[in-house]
Amino acid sequence: MTDIMGIFVRVLLEGIMDNFLKNREEEFPGVLKTLASNKDKVISKVTNILTVSGKEAILCLCHGDYWTNNFMFKYDKEGDVEDFAMIDWGNVGWRNPVIDLLYVIHTSTQQDLRRDHLREVQKLYYDTFTSTAANLGAALPHWRFEDFLMEYQKSALMGVVFGLLVNLLTLSASAKKLSQGTLSTGFISWLRVKFAKVMMSIPNSWLLKMAYMTTKKAWKPYFEELASMNNPEMTTRVTNLITEAYQDGVLNI
Repeated sequence: MTDIMGIFVRVLLEGIMDNFLKNREEEFPGVLKTLASNKDKVISKVTNILTVSGKEAILCLCHGDYWTNNFMFKYDKEGDVEDFAMIDWGNVGWRNPVIDLLYVIHTSTQQDLRRDHLREVQKLYYDTFTSTAANLGAALPHWRFEDFLMEYQKSALMGVVFGLLVNLLTLSASAKKLSQGTLSTGFISWLRVKFAKVMMSIPNSWLLKMAYMTTKKAWKPYFEELASMNNPEMTTRVTNLITEAYQDGVLNI
């Protein structure tokens, strides 16, 4: 699925640059130039992050669509959470353990949480992961918290891209209309249903070009809505993700 993911990332970046960042250099100094210069590298890096090479230091079974719509909570009489479950395992696979965390952080949290509590969340995730692995007989003494943080930073671009993708498509007015009749809670499953003609094995460059044009046309309403500035929630999420990525050096490849 790396071909189609590359197309999605390309359309996403070009749409944001052309419809949101263009002519707003004073508001986003340096961002458009950086994205334009590194667009192809961003696409390549995201697809590489999602591809298992066999050389990874550690792999685990990841959910693959780890965002709030796929979380279920059980509450006690006082309203405190007493149990938790993940649903919609349609995109499960062997991946780097940081992938699911990056996905949920960038798709389902707001800027103040990331600014004030990211390290706390990272440490909790790491401690829970390593202690669970040890309890299952797969202790990870060689995988220190520092190693985890390095992996997180190396793969952060994937989180940013999926954060932009999920927030752009799911927070739009168009998405609310399209989601009617879709049974799945998963974003990836939603993409498969709504863009089924595009999400297929693409055997040659001509079909790749056709898939690119089809995706660009299908996503045009989302970029137009972003450009209109009439959806404050979507605009804020996208703005924060882009500026954070630029300030953290994630876009410099």
